[in-house]
Amino acid sequence: MFIPRNFKSWRGGGTGSIERQIVTLTNDQIKALPTTPIESVPAPDAGFRVAIISATLNLSSASGAYTNVNTTYATLTFATSLGAWLATTVLNESTLTEAGLTYFLAGGANRLVQLIPAHDAVAQVASSGRQWIVPLPAYAVDILDGEAVYLSLDNNGSGNLTGGHANNSLKITTYYAIEEL
Repeated sequence: MFIPRNFKSWRGGGTGSIERQIVTLTNDQIKALPTTPIESVPAPDAGFRVAIISATLNLSSASGAYTNVNTTYATLTFATSLGAWLATTVLNESTLTEAGLTYFLAGGANRLVQLIPAHDAVAQVASSGRQWIVPLPAYAVDILDGEAVYLSLDNNGSGNLTGGHANNSLKITTYYAIEEL
C-alpha cells in the first residue's frame, strides 16, 4: 500500500502508518453483542477520527452454532458510539432475501468475513452492466471526532444470541489509519 512521504502520524511527528488492532471475543461476549458492543479500535485524540481500511472477522464456532439471530433484520458492523457506521455490514434483511448474518453465526462451523469501509449499496446500470459503490450519507464531524470503534450487532429487538459453546471465539483484526479532521 502506498503511503505518501509527507504523511504525518496523529501521534505527532514521524511518518504515519496503518495500524492493526486484534481483539478476540469469548463465547459469552459474542452472545452479548446485541446489548454490549465491544471496542475494537481505541479512541484517537480529539480532532482525529478512525478511518477503517479493512477488518477480518474470524469466527470459530464449530463447537456450537448461535441461535436467536433475527431473520427479518439484523446487522453486524463497526460503528462509533454515536451511530456512524464505519464498515460494511454482515446482514440479515428479509425484504432482500439476504441471510448472511444467519449463515455467519448459525453455521456451527468456522467462518471468515472481510469488511471494507462503509458504503450503502452497489448500484448497477442495467444497460451497461457496470457497477459502482454508493457512499453512505455524509456524517457530521462531531460523531466521528475522537470516537472509538465498536463491533456491534443490531438484532432488531430480539435480545442477545443464544446457543454457541464455551470453546467458540471471534478474532477481530482491524486495519485502520487515524485522520486529522
